Amino acid sequence: MLARIFLIAAFVLLLLGSLVSLFFRHYHGNMISHPWIFYLGGILLGLIGSFLLVLAGSTAERATSQKRSRLIADLEANGEKILVDLNACEIKGNDYTETIEITHVHAPTDFITGDVEQSVFIFQHEDTRTGKLERFVSPIIQKDKITLSFYFDRQRQTTLYVNKTDRSHYYFDLNFLADT
Repeated sequence: MLARIFLIAAFVLLLLGSLVSLFFRHYHGNMISHPWIFYLGGILLGLIGSFLLVLAGSTAERATSQKRSRLIADLEANGEKILVDLNACEIKGNDYTETIEITHVHAPTDFITGDVEQSVFIFQHEDTRTGKLERFVSPIIQKDKITLSFYFDRQRQTTLYVNKTDRSHYYFDLNFLADT
């Protein structure tokens, strides 16, 4: 909610600052003796609006991060803990090459090409209560398939936290991948 208020205030101040500074930049009347003060005031309003715009973005990101942290903490505290044998997981790679086009005003177009390496792993587990085979897919990991298999060989096991009432909500403890 606070981020939305900052966002609205930022756009209002940016618009107001732009209008005031544009008007007084070309003002040649006699009613206002020092129009440069209003011109600088308009620029100041624009700068404050820009600051609020950045602040609104960081506030929204922080709120999303805090919500995610709370959900993970809740799963770790109240969820079913399943020990995962990483070497038994199936690793699927999704590597591709991405080309970005950069256009210049007075120069030919440039292309930057880069390889994107990402993987997921799939863990299958039989639910002891229902006897059904469950399939858990990890989030996208920014490592290629071979590198990820080396990490799995070194780590061997991790923990999967599953919501007891809604088994579609789960979290793999992948903190060992963040150490690199």
